[in-house]
Amino acid sequence: MLIGEPGTGKSLIGQALAELLPKEKLVDVLCLPNPKNENNPKIKTVPAGMGKKIVEQSKLKALASVSSTNNWLFILIIFLVIFTASTVLDWIIGKETSDILKAADRISGTMFLITMFIGAFIFYSLYKFQMQRRKIVGPKLLIDNSELTHAPFVDATGLHEGALLGDVLHDPFQCIPGDELVHLPNGAPVKIKEIIDPLFENRNKKEGELVLKKPIEVLGGSDNDYGYTTTSANKVFRRFFDGNLIEIKTRRGITIRVTPNHPLAILNEFGNIVYVRADKISKGMFTILPKKYPITANKVENKDFIRLIADILADGHISKRSVSFKLRKKYKIDLIIEDIKKNNLKPKINRYGKDVVISINSSAFVKKLISIGLYKGGKRIPPMLFDQPKELILEFLIRYISLDGYVGSQGQFELISKELIPYFIPLLLKVGVIANLRCRKDPGFGKGKLQQRIIFSNHDFAKRYYVLTKNPTHRKNLQMYLSKVKGTPHSSYHDLIPISFNLLEKIRNRAGLSKSKVHKEYFALRNGLSSSKSLTRYMLSKVVDSFKAYTNCPDLFKIERISHGTYSYDEILSIKRVKYKGYVYNFTTDTGNYVVNNVLTHNTGGLGTPAHERVVAGAIHKANGGVLFIDEIATLKPEMQVAILTAMQEKKMPITGRSERSAGAMVKTEPVPTDFVLVAAGNLETIKHMHPALRSRIRGSGYEVYMNDKIKDTPENVKKFARFVAQEVKKDGKIPHFTKKAVLEVIKEARRRAGRKGYLSLRLRDLGGLIRVAGDIAKEEGSKYVTEKHVIKAKKKAGTLEQQIAERYTAEKKEYQIIKVKGAEIGRVNGLAVIGGEYGSGILLPIEAAVVPAMEKGKGKILATGKLGEIAKEAITNVSAIFKKYSGKSLSGFDIHIQFLQTYEGIEGDSASISVATAVISALEKIPVKQDVAMTGSLSIRGEVLPIGGVNSKIEAAKEAGIKTVIIPKSNEKDVLVDLKGIKLIAVENIAEVLEHALKWPKGKKKVLNKIKKAISR
Repeated sequence: MLIGEPGTGKSLIGQALAELLPKEKLVDVLCLPNPKNENNPKIKTVPAGMGKKIVEQSKLKALASVSSTNNWLFILIIFLVIFTASTVLDWIIGKETSDILKAADRISGTMFLITMFIGAFIFYSLYKFQMQRRKIVGPKLLIDNSELTHAPFVDATGLHEGALLGDVLHDPFQCIPGDELVHLPNGAPVKIKEIIDPLFENRNKKEGELVLKKPIEVLGGSDNDYGYTTTSANKVFRRFFDGNLIEIKTRRGITIRVTPNHPLAILNEFGNIVYVRADKISKGMFTILPKKYPITANKVENKDFIRLIADILADGHISKRSVSFKLRKKYKIDLIIEDIKKNNLKPKINRYGKDVVISINSSAFVKKLISIGLYKGGKRIPPMLFDQPKELILEFLIRYISLDGYVGSQGQFELISKELIPYFIPLLLKVGVIANLRCRKDPGFGKGKLQQRIIFSNHDFAKRYYVLTKNPTHRKNLQMYLSKVKGTPHSSYHDLIPISFNLLEKIRNRAGLSKSKVHKEYFALRNGLSSSKSLTRYMLSKVVDSFKAYTNCPDLFKIERISHGTYSYDEILSIKRVKYKGYVYNFTTDTGNYVVNNVLTHNTGGLGTPAHERVVAGAIHKANGGVLFIDEIATLKPEMQVAILTAMQEKKMPITGRSERSAGAMVKTEPVPTDFVLVAAGNLETIKHMHPALRSRIRGSGYEVYMNDKIKDTPENVKKFARFVAQEVKKDGKIPHFTKKAVLEVIKEARRRAGRKGYLSLRLRDLGGLIRVAGDIAKEEGSKYVTEKHVIKAKKKAGTLEQQIAERYTAEKKEYQIIKVKGAEIGRVNGLAVIGGEYGSGILLPIEAAVVPAMEKGKGKILATGKLGEIAKEAITNVSAIFKKYSGKSLSGFDIHIQFLQTYEGIEGDSASISVATAVISALEKIPVKQDVAMTGSLSIRGEVLPIGGVNSKIEAAKEAGIKTVIIPKSNEKDVLVDLKGIKLIAVENIAEVLEHALKWPKGKKKVLNKIKKAISR
């Protein structure tokens, strides 16, 4: 067990220990089904690296057992049986002498053979049906150590019960209604029920799960960039559902309905993709919409034929034997006639008033259209179009929009076609255009009804469209738009990213960046944005660039990945429950996800998932053969601490479900190996809350170590610090190397932070931050190396939160004259304290005292409020003893009021006792205190000034405030490591020396000082 201050390398010790442990003994753990009791899965261990091979071999074997049944052998056996029975019958009939008996035997024998044949056929059919229903049930790889280069190091800090001890997931029911759309590998949308229903009908099955011989390929999300990727579904699921679905609508107009348990891909504010159950999703979250549809060109069609398809879908009608167009506008008439002729077809033209009817009377052409996916009387973009190269898809889109779209002078494109909208969104994505769905009230024939439409704006598409379109109105509007933006990439729609300014402010504060030091572009964006909930991709990239000049905070690099990401987002506007009665469906895919209505969704199968496949290993099992690290171990519940103790003692622990309401609660595996080394960490408070049995085990079988927060300042340790600086530079990989003087400046800072002469601070995490900030400053200035001046600048820029509070406090209090550094006042002392503990930042602490006669004779009170009030009372108690000695009087006749002026939470004031004593004696004797003097020190009952911590931070705070003289304990004099230029340091041993230097003694009051000196010398 490692106990000590944060940042002293406790986790590093655990990692180093893991690297020392032998990796040769590592094993993979497999979870296997138990034929006798499915709720008691078996556990098998194999050498590391073998687990994957066994699982793959098991899958191949299972597939072979389903698909490789020897049909011919089965038929041969049936034939031999029937042939043998026929031969025996012929022999029996031949024995008969009567013709009537022979005929009777022949009839009965034939009936027997027919019955036998029918029975064999039924048996064979049932056998094949059962073989098809068999699930591919193989082992699950529970723990995979195949790619580890050393023994595992598992950080289990803060894990909940299931993640720490293992869990069994509930049997999920994650499905989607059949009218929702999935996408084929080429991007073409298709209703789920159109894929799955025929499979169930072929097997005369209504519900359940089907294992597929030939996998179905659909589009899923890539693990790398969440673009689109082809994924194979080996299982499909269908079940009748009567209940509430979750209906989610997004800002772009996408609607998706799923069962409450079905997870969708959601982006959290740190840029990570997480899957969240539909019933846990809330308004304002962002769904993931993959980008980059795969462009394929399996069969490239003629450009003229593609244009004619666009004509037909925009303004045509397909009947049994012909295709017809009814038009008025001249450019449309000329365009369609030209396209018909280019396809070697003869147009028939008739005029009816203002209308022109163009017909193609060719049944062969109609058959061709139907064969590629078009159909009579309706509209659907043929799937073959999704297989075309980008250029042909652009030709189709431009021709269709020219005939049946709208283009405005702001560069916006609109399409209104209820039947084709689901096809246009993925088709536009294939050419890199993000489209949005919007609803409006129909101003035309369906006046007043809601009308769905597609809106998008894309500068590159607009330029290409302007060149190719034949629509004169569109050309005129686009000319206005393109001349206005003057070739600069522009879009009226911004891809919003759910990164808030609140998060960016946290990063800025964590990096110690003051507002004046951050690029002004950031604040221009901050002030100009109406809502701070989300930023556009452009804005975010600007913010990242401005921040990178000052810090390399890990969160910043996550945000940078988002700003240059390849996936898209869509804000959830509404969530509601809707009644549904009908079939719901699911795919089980290789990637564990698939795209539904353009939204990325997760899948884990339907009901009936075998128990062993739902088992999840905990941290204690993953750490087998390595190190389990738990920081702040006392925060774990007592029962979890006991479970860890059991796992350590038994070196194995079964996995069971942790949720009472889950089907997983019925499952309990065989014991899983848990032979790990526990490295528990915390501070002194941790020990109080640890389970006694666990701590006893650690003391009996291990070590309890109190971590050093400083080491001796020896030449050998100085070299180690220099090596540490080099390691941090190499680990960062982006900052320059340090010069010798820069390294010595870092070591000087380590001495200062140690707070004790002859020692170096071991708070390496804080020093690492200083190194990186110095490197960023050098990089910003274009310096080849980090120099001494860069480290000095970094010390100011990378100030802690406590330093920022102290600076702000000092500046504000000086401005309002709460802090005084000139003149002399009775009962007012400038004390010194630290904020944030012994190693925090120094702060000037004005203290005032007033002494008045007690309200009740002999019952004087000490009146001091707040946390520092206890310290004040203790100091006054000690002053009372000194006062009795030199004056012969008691303080019981006075009420003593102490006030710490406008202090902040977190101030440690145990070193303020000599300040309180000085203020009280000044008030008692009516002797003024010099306001250019500040002091720190602890007071004993005998009047001795005792040592304190944080002396360097306090002296720096006094200098910053404009103090000229600082009084410190004599025993702390050797610990002073700061530059004393411009300040006088006085080291004292007792309260008399403090009073001598701090008070402005009038001629007639010197005798009081002499009395005090005599009193404390007795």
